[in-house]
Formats: sequence, structure tokens, C-alpha cells
Amino acid sequence: MHGRAASQTAGSGSAQWSLIEAPHRALLHAQEILLELSSSLDLEVWPEGSGLLALYDYVRARLVTANVTKDVALVTECLELVQPVREAFTHAAGAVGEP
Repeated sequence: MHGRAASQTAGSGSAQWSLIEAPHRALLHAQEILLELSSSLDLEVWPEGSGLLALYDYVRARLVTANVTKDVALVTECLELVQPVREAFTHAAGAVGEP
């Protein structure tokens, strides 16, 4: 390929890469957040946190698989699993300042 056709192909590849790279980075970031949340759980202080730890581990493993396979359904599954936890944390954070 020469000239214009080559630059269009190169540009197309770059655009395709950016479509893959952004979700890849977002999934890596989500995995890092889950690792941080997992490491912050102190099961000696709160033994009941083992269920939350298991959820974090499961979701992180699913996100790894989703990232490798580019499976949007797995990402949706993860969102559905963590949404109630997010809502509970948001509610608890709001209740901290209440008398």
C-alpha cells in the first residue's frame, strides 16, 4: 500500500486501538479499586467481611475475564453485583453526619 491508502489503514488501526484501549484501561482501573477494597478489609476486626471479600474477589476475576475476552455481558454482570454495595456505602456515608 502506498500514499493515501496506507495512511487510511494506519489511521483506521489507530482508531480501532483507541476503541479497545479505553475500556481496557477502565477495566484495569476497576480491578485496582477492587484490590484496594479487598486489602482494606480487616477480617480480624470484622469477620463478617469475608462475604464482601469473596464478592470483591469474584468480581475482580470476572473483570479480568471480561477484559481478556472483551465480553460486555461480564461487565454488566459485575455492575449488577456491585451496585447494591455502592448504594449501601453511599447510604452509610450519608448517615455518618446525621445526629
